Formats: sequence, structure tokens, C-alpha cells
Amino acid sequence: MLGVEKERKIWIEMGPITIVVSTLKYEYAIEKLKSTGFGILERCGGLLVAIKAIAGLLNHKEINKIEWGKYQVLHGFVNGKSNEPEELGKEYYNELIIRNLIQAMPNSEWSMHDVGRSFCQHLAKDEALSSQMGQLRIASTLKDEYAIEKLKSTGFRILERCGGLPLAIKAIAGLLNHKEINEIEWGKVLRSPSWLVDGMPEEINHAIYLSYDDLDPHLKQCLLYCSLFPKYGKPNKHLIVEVWISEGFVNGKSNEPEELGKEYYNELIIRNLLQTMPGDNNNWTMHDVVRSFCRHVAKDEALPFHMEHLRVTDLDSNRYRWLCIQNELDWSAWQEQNSVRTLFFYGSTHIKLKANDLCSKFSNLRVLSIVYAQLATFDSLCQLKNLRHLYFSRTDIRSLPDGIGKMKFLEYIGITCCEQIQQLPGSIIKLERLRSLNLMGTNIKSIPRGFGRLTSLRTLYSFPAQMGSSSSKDEWCSLEELGPLSQLRDLHIKGLENVSASSSAAKAMLGAKKHLAIWWLECTDRQRDDGFLKEEGIISIDEQRRIKEVFDELCPSYCLEQLYIRGYFGWQLPKWMTSKASVRLDRLTSLKLDGLPCCTKLPDGLCQLSCLKLLQIRRAPAIERIGHEFLQIQQHNGDCHPSRAAVAFPILETLEFTVVLELEEWVWEEHIQAMPLLHELTLDRCKLRQLPLGLAENMPGL
Repeated sequence: MLGVEKERKIWIEMGPITIVVSTLKYEYAIEKLKSTGFGILERCGGLLVAIKAIAGLLNHKEINKIEWGKYQVLHGFVNGKSNEPEELGKEYYNELIIRNLIQAMPNSEWSMHDVGRSFCQHLAKDEALSSQMGQLRIASTLKDEYAIEKLKSTGFRILERCGGLPLAIKAIAGLLNHKEINEIEWGKVLRSPSWLVDGMPEEINHAIYLSYDDLDPHLKQCLLYCSLFPKYGKPNKHLIVEVWISEGFVNGKSNEPEELGKEYYNELIIRNLLQTMPGDNNNWTMHDVVRSFCRHVAKDEALPFHMEHLRVTDLDSNRYRWLCIQNELDWSAWQEQNSVRTLFFYGSTHIKLKANDLCSKFSNLRVLSIVYAQLATFDSLCQLKNLRHLYFSRTDIRSLPDGIGKMKFLEYIGITCCEQIQQLPGSIIKLERLRSLNLMGTNIKSIPRGFGRLTSLRTLYSFPAQMGSSSSKDEWCSLEELGPLSQLRDLHIKGLENVSASSSAAKAMLGAKKHLAIWWLECTDRQRDDGFLKEEGIISIDEQRRIKEVFDELCPSYCLEQLYIRGYFGWQLPKWMTSKASVRLDRLTSLKLDGLPCCTKLPDGLCQLSCLKLLQIRRAPAIERIGHEFLQIQQHNGDCHPSRAAVAFPILETLEFTVVLELEEWVWEEHIQAMPLLHELTLDRCKLRQLPLGLAENMPGL
């Protein structure tokens, strides 16, 4: 009977094909439409995938001759007002399945028929051009939108020259971002002779050359240098800037070449010639096409080298400046390579590097980096009179030569993950040009007396805090050696539990260092990953009191931007982190506290850090409650109550509590305004019985 819905799928047999047309629709009406249905099937040409797609379409139409007669697929995106876009997205996915436009596969996977894919790719061609044009628009953010609209024709012609290669489009977008938005400048790009340069490898789009050709000479050198490295094992942002400086690529009148080098790095990123990892601006990569292009351009200067690819004729015909070598060296093959200024050596743990041969063959080196090699001693290192940058990582080197103080040009020293080395030579204090010293991952526990003479230092990692020894033969260095180092930008101090007097900490004069932006304070870690102490027993009250007094004297300046405290075992965090602190850390953007075995509560001054974007608390097993003070804004009159005018943590984006084992309560009333921009909250291995009421009220973006 007409009007009675069937709670089942209706199957229609039309010739040899049986298809599902509808669910919960009218069987009688469908029967009357068989003639129209056969007409539709004829238009499908007997192609099964077409029939299934039409069946899916008709399942979404009213069952009458008007709708079936249309047999047109509606197109366009479906937009909704739902607050749950993931659920709406699932509905989109399911509808495409029902319409037979994509097919469901096992394990939540899907596929698309080749015919459907070809059709979609055809339709998407024009859409892709519009999207690519959008990239040119994005590249010109904050510029004249009206002017860009007028340049559409020129923009599309530039895109056509890119051949649809996304990398080429991005490179051109980066180039246009540095041009004025007018027909003359964009026309120059379109008509540039660089599009027609001969002799380029087939896999390289000329847009890459055009983008490279637009760079200033110093940026060209920096980019070509980056192609020297393998895909894995590249130096990070800080190291690549240091070697650029050491090679003389960073030129300017600034006394801070590191800052200028970072500007170079950022410009190559903006131009899409280098790419950073998501959420990590310190590590970079280079697209294979860009790498191939750069190696083609620098083929007479740079040799990125695997032993099996080396030809003797390469070494006979060229005088290279930059070498990146893997595995063992046949020194006899390098007799004539006396112009080398950079040597990166990536070995393996079984390779014993012949240091004397290295120094005699490459006496003009400015940059020397050795990773993975047996290298117990390196006395011949002092022969490298022009060396600016020295880096060892994961080697078995036990000492630096005593004569290192004679290497007057040396500016950067890195000795990382070299556990055999335990001390530095006394003459290191003569390196007056030294700007960076990285000792991370070594067992160096003392610094030569007089270390404070290195007043050019900008970066100092893994500086060991150590009080004087009872033996007069042992040289020692306490925190007072940091006092004269007024140019420090980045400082990591370890072993702070060794400092027995707060007066020594005060002599470090950290509060007077107006450039110090990044700061690590570290005690030897006494906790396991699960938050419990590594050894049985307790940390005495005297120990807790003493370490707090030391940290109280390590008060930073207002310029601090990033702070990381690890292994602190005081019962309370330093007084300069409270609301009554004399110094306001208004520039602090990142605060990480890891390993607080005795700390019972968080200080009340954290919420006043107006620029804080990341707050991370890990392994704090003694904190049981987060009270009102966590969100209280201290008023100027001294009253301590929730402020209706001020917002706690106004731009905080990421908040983490991990292994805060005894945390059971978090007080936050609904009317207290806080964290309006928070979008990531981690609560891991806590005992919270419920989330605070103010959480949902204040954090719409979470």
C-alpha cells in the first residue's frame, strides 16, 4: 500500500544489474519508476562503477519522476554549525560511502575506483590552480589584497611555469613575498631569463633556480652549504648558524653575528628553500629537489661524499672547500686537497681516525666536526691555526690538547655525548674570542680557575657548579666565575647541589646579565621516571633548606624568556617565583619544572607571568592540591584575592601536569577568569577526582 514504509533495503533488478536504491522508501513508487531507471542505466553505459554511483545518488532523492529525471549530482561542500566538526566529518565520509563514490575497506581504510579518481583529478585541475594562486596570496600576507587581485592573470602564468610542482610554487611564493606587489615586479619574475637557463638537471624545476638567483650573495652561500649534509645527522639551527659565521658567510656591522645568522636562517625558511619540522624551529630539512639543485650549483666547491660514490678523477680535477665524509678515509687520495675549509666527518664506533693525517692534510680548516669515531687524543689539533669551529660528538676523546689556548681564532667549541672526557685544559681560559662552549653529555665536573676571563661567551651549556676541593692540587671553579660573563644569552648550570653556600651563588650575578634569555638550572636527578626516589631514604630538611637558599640567590633578570629547572629538591620553589618577587619576569614564555621530589605546592606568582605560553610540571609527587593561589592575581595594595579585572595566564597555550602522583584536588571556581587561550591540557598519572568547574567555562579552545 502506498505510504507504508518498508524497514528494509529495496533491491531493483534492471537487466543484469541488481542494485540497492533506497532504505525506508516507497516500494510502490519505485516500481512505477522502472522505465526512468532503465533510461538512467543506459546513460551509465553498462559501467558498474557508474551504476553504483548513480544508485548512491538516487538514494538521496525523493522518489518521483521529477527528481529521478534530473539525475544530476549536486556538488559543493556541506557546511554545518555543529560544534563537533569531527562528527560532521564522519557524516561526510559515510555519505560518500553510501553514494558509492568511495569504497570502505577493512581496518577503517578506503579506496576510490580509478574512473572516479580520474574524474576527480580532472575536476580538481582548475581548483588546484586557484589553490596555488592562493599560495601566492598567502605569501603576500599583510600586503595589498586589491593589488594581488589585479595581478591574477600574471600570477596564473607564473604558476603555469612552475609545472604544477608544489615545491616550485612554494619557492616562487617565497620569492614574491620579497617583491613589491605591482605588475612591473611580478612581470620581471614571469619574464626572468632564469626560466630558460640551460644545463639544469631534468628533475629540477627552473623555479628553484629563479628563487635561488633572487637571493643575496651571502644567502646563496648559506643555502649551498646546507646541501652538504646527509638527510639524517644535519646540524641543528644553532650549529648551522655557528658554522656559517665561521665560514665568513654572516656579514654585518652587528656585534651579535648569531642573531644575524638566525635572520638568514629564518629568511631561507620563509622563502621555502629550507623547511622546519612541525612545531620545531630548531631542526630543518631540505627538499630533495632543492638539495639536487644546490649540489649541482656547488659541485666544484662541495663534496658530499659516500666512499662508494667517490671517483679518483673527482679529487684530481677539483679543489674542494667543503667536505662531508662518511666512513673511513684513504688519506693518500687527498694529497692535493689543501683548500678545504670545512670538514664534517661521520664515522662509526669501530673507525679509528688518524688525527695527525687529518691535521697535516687539511691545515686550512675553519670548521671541523667529528661524529662517531675512535679518537682518544688529538694533540695535533693545535696545528689548525685557522680553526674557528670545533665539534666532537659521540667520540671516545679523553682530553683536548694542553696547547688549545694558542688557537686564537677559535670561537665555538662543542663536545657533546663524549663520556670519556672529564676535564678541560687550563689554557682554555686564553681563548678570548670564544663565544660558545657546549659540554652536554660529558663527565666534566670542574672548570679551570680563571674561567671568568672568557667574557666573549654568549652560550654556555653544562657548566658544572663545584666548590673548591680540599686538595690544593685540584683546580676548581665555583659560580663566582660566571660573574664577569655579562654577554651570556643561553646558560645551562648543572650540579647545583654541590654549592654549599648561597654567597657563592650570589657572586654569579645572574640578575645583572641583561641579555640572558634562556636558562637551565639543574641538580643531579634523584628521581626515577615514575617520580619515586632512585635510592631509599629521605632528603633531609637541611638539604632542602640549603638548596632553596642557593636558588633564592640565583635570581634572573627581567629579560629571561625560557626557564627550565630540573632536579630541584627544596620544599618550596625559589622566592623570585612568588607574587612578592622584586623582579617581574614579564618576558618569560616557557617554564618547565621537572623533578620536584619535595616541593609541596606551586608558587602564587606563576599566574602573573603575562607572556607565559607553556607551563610544564613533571615528577612532582609531593603536590597534593592546586589551590586558589595558582590563579590569584596579587593586587598592588597587597590584597590577595581573585581579580575581576585581570586574567590569570592570559596567553597560556599549553599546560601539563605529568607524574604529579598525589594531586587530588584542583580549585577553580567558575567565575574566576583564567587561561582563555589554552588549547592543550595534559593530566597524566595524577589522582584528580574531577576536573575543576572553571575549566570548561574559561577554555573554549581546549
